[in-house]
Amino acid sequence: MAAGHPPPRLQLHERIIFAVDIGPNGAAKMGPLTRLLAARQLIKKFIQLKSRMSVSHEHCEFGKQPDELYRIVDEISLSDHEVTYFDMQSLKDVMPDPNNPAYFLRVIFIYFRSNIIPSLAAPKEFDFFRQNKFCAFDSLYVHDKVADDNRVQEVFDFLNEIDEEKGYCLETRLFRRMNKFIILLLAHGQQRTPHQPAESFLL
Repeated sequence: MAAGHPPPRLQLHERIIFAVDIGPNGAAKMGPLTRLLAARQLIKKFIQLKSRMSVSHEHCEFGKQPDELYRIVDEISLSDHEVTYFDMQSLKDVMPDPNNPAYFLRVIFIYFRSNIIPSLAAPKEFDFFRQNKFCAFDSLYVHDKVADDNRVQEVFDFLNEIDEEKGYCLETRLFRRMNKFIILLLAHGQQRTPHQPAESFLL
């Protein structure tokens, strides 16, 4: 943001939905923890810090207190069913109204699969994230090292295109980067500096 220009005044509290991939890839190790345990740790830290910033923000199951939310996060577990697809429509079907001007809707999507590009039967279904000033879509992509036998780059490109202006598309293979991501994700959707789409190549 340019020097001398104050951040925009916040007008709306945030409703924040965490969508976590519970496929088997979440069992892969990420430093001292599995990917799923690292994600659960990040979510709980985020809720703790965000609640300190403002008690008006709502997380996950709306209206619940942080201690109850921590319990719900700790109950997130992996499915033992191997799958070959991820349907993004299932996420849209459980979201509240993205056009409600009473709150700012934010989805934080945590994805672990290195060979499965999420699918949308109707790609325009997610256009409202780009077109609506009252919502944003953040992605945290935890993946394998890029290799000829995976589709990590293609998955990242797909996630990055969902909300190129307001949303963050963060990626890592490293546990130590998670704390940095917490700080970035704390930013209110209405106070973020608009960023230009950029081609990113993963290593």
